[in-house]
Amino acid sequence: MENDVEAEHFGTRVVSNITRQDVIEECLAHCRRRSHTEVWRRRKALLAGVRNWLVCSVAMLTFIRLAIVKS
Repeated sequence: MENDVEAEHFGTRVVSNITRQDVIEECLAHCRRRSHTEVWRRRKALLAGVRNWLVCSVAMLTFIRLAIVKS
């Protein structure tokens, strides 16, 4: 693979002179991007959960205060 001179058809792309190191680097870069995306999704879900918990807590406290005031 390292000494390939002719272009190879790879899907819709034409590639030439791709070394094993290029493939490994691209795979690692893809893994890092995917890992970063997963971390961002988890963080976003956690923040949404915290926000929902805060909204629910404020609503419950407001309901309790109104119940105390009315009685």
